[in-house]
Amino acid sequence: NFSPTIYTVSEDGGSVELMLVASGPAPFDYSVTVDTFDGTAGDGYDYTGGSFEVEFPAGSTTTSLTVPILDDILLEGNEWFGGLLSVSGVDGVMAGPDNMANLTILDNEG
Repeated sequence: NFSPTIYTVSEDGGSVELMLVASGPAPFDYSVTVDTFDGTAGDGYDYTGGSFEVEFPAGSTTTSLTVPILDDILLEGNEWFGGLLSVSGVDGVMAGPDNMANLTILDNEG
């Protein structure tokens, strides 16, 4: 799960850290996938997105992913993008109900 599921970052903030939380200690090392997707913010223009593999080491309940935020000089208002958490090929591990995050980038030119 993402915890929290809603994030806000200033356009000149440099990055945003997404927190991932497991329902209990990881019984073994495993990875989950976080895929970003565009809303009004664009990958390569407003943030650096993609498909990221994030590891939960054995015994852990939390991990994180840092997504770079790109500052520009355009007066465009606040923009948003999303992150989708998925798990595949790991027996006994599945994504929970909070598997989507909404990220708002606050425009710093206005």
